[in-house]
Amino acid sequence: MPEGDCYCSSIIFNGNILISGKFSRNLWLYSIDIDSFSTIPYEFKYNKRKILINAERLYLIECPGSIYESEIGSYSNWRRIAESEINSDLVFSSYNKGGIYISNIYASDKYYFFNLDQKIIINIAYYDRNIALRRVGKKIEVINCNVNFKLDSNYLDEWSLKGNTLKTLGEKLEKIKYCDEFIKLNPNNPIYYNNKGCAFNDLKRYLEAIECYDEAIKLDPNNPICYCNKGFALLDLERYLEAIECYEEAIKLNPNDAIYYYNKSNALFYLKRYLEATECYEEAIKLNPNDAICYYNKGSALFYLKRYLEAIECYDEAIKLNPNDAIYYYNKGNALSYLKRYLEAVECFNEAIKLNPDHANVYYYKGYSLNKLGRYSEALESYEKAIKINPNNAYFYNCKGDTLYALERYQEAMQCYNKAIELVPNNPLYFCSRARVFNSLRQEEAALQDFNRAYNLKQENEVSGVFTGDEWNLSEEGIKFINDVLGRDRIELLQKMHI
Repeated sequence: MPEGDCYCSSIIFNGNILISGKFSRNLWLYSIDIDSFSTIPYEFKYNKRKILINAERLYLIECPGSIYESEIGSYSNWRRIAESEINSDLVFSSYNKGGIYISNIYASDKYYFFNLDQKIIINIAYYDRNIALRRVGKKIEVINCNVNFKLDSNYLDEWSLKGNTLKTLGEKLEKIKYCDEFIKLNPNNPIYYNNKGCAFNDLKRYLEAIECYDEAIKLDPNNPICYCNKGFALLDLERYLEAIECYEEAIKLNPNDAIYYYNKSNALFYLKRYLEATECYEEAIKLNPNDAICYYNKGSALFYLKRYLEAIECYDEAIKLNPNDAIYYYNKGNALSYLKRYLEAVECFNEAIKLNPDHANVYYYKGYSLNKLGRYSEALESYEKAIKINPNNAYFYNCKGDTLYALERYQEAMQCYNKAIELVPNNPLYFCSRARVFNSLRQEEAALQDFNRAYNLKQENEVSGVFTGDEWNLSEEGIKFINDVLGRDRIELLQKMHI
């Protein structure tokens, strides 16, 4: 059978009839990899009826005939049988919390049972047929199919779900329209305001999202989910203190959900309150010890506290749980580098590169560690790869220049420093670096000009309180280099020139 890009409703009535009977009984599930609601799985938890969590259909390997035409026929057949069968309310449906990739598993093993009202089954059939028609461009039939969507106040929770499934279809504006219809029919249900807030959040309309969450909270002040969702929107607006307040409310209402501690930790992290963040991440880990990202974020907070050994332990835990994420190896390598364990750092960077060969910073930090090991030729290769990926990063050119300088390839080093200055003309580090080359080439006048330029830039920014290194993305080592060069090489040159 050819591998088909075929969506199937995967619906079984009375436990034994596969309505999309054009497919074999022993279908293999090809994959589920959908943008669904794993980040906010709570939107549906409290619905009065449990129905389909996601309208995305299964990809199937065995798919005969014309893909979409067969698909449309299946949905039509499903609808007809649903309308004629009295006891056709037992439905098998694929259930997926999102972001999961599964292969070579019998589809039947992944079905969940839900008891639905017959009226809802019929409407879902219309909805799925609508999707299939849209895929083959039969817009008129889509409109006719839409006519059969009849909102009924007795089934608002089920219709609310239809609004939610539109997130996976990229129809976010349409989702808001659905939510508005639900609110008109039942303006006292906080779920609909919450879902509308999520729709606005997806559209990055965070202020409107917050207004919706506030309405939901007014109607149900004891629902931690609404506070959590409001916190998400506030995080995106960088209103971290307010976000923390929301997460604290959520924690009061439900102290056993890791996500609330995790997001509070993130807000604390953004505020550079790293110690509090580590404590909060630890609470999240106690509740969910299998969350690799939580260990990673805790490690990052410890890294900023310069507690590098503890950070490495956290990165190791993250790697155990998810050995396929390059960022964990990358950050572990950075921590090892700060501990001057450069050989181990290089090994970590190599692992990161295997998983993600397009990350410029990994090559930069690998080059830095190789440089410290005196392996200059290899360091040079790493810096060149970093520059190839990101040719507008002045600091990469400076580091490449430093390596060439160590190899006494002064003219090539000069070219690198020139490029760095061209990209960022007010960074004293690059003038200090170039001044050293001029000095080594016995071009004292040019060296003095660069030393003085660097000195003046440093003085100007110290007066304005800027010279902390953040202005030019300088490390403590970079700042020390500037101070040492200006305090030693510049003075020596002035004395040599009798100035």
